[in-house]
Amino acid sequence: MTRLDAHRNGGAIDLSVVDAKGRELWMGTDHDDLTERAALDFFETSAPRSAMDREARKNRRLLKRVMLSAGFLIYTPEWWHWSYAK
Repeated sequence: MTRLDAHRNGGAIDLSVVDAKGRELWMGTDHDDLTERAALDFFETSAPRSAMDREARKNRRLLKRVMLSAGFLIYTPEWWHWSYAK
């Protein structure tokens, strides 16, 4: 099954995190950025160079912790792409 099929069948979602005012948290790239910076653990494996990079690392850690605890699996090249594990 392709990633697109997983979306069509309801087995995958693309998402981000918003704050209490509905503002999207900074994740280090835009949604659908297909560079190496889009990998979920990019800021874990390369030293953050700026305050924005550190913010992205913190927000990706939050996303990862919440989604894994809820039973989802990550497609590691894309921080926003998650699928249901069961």
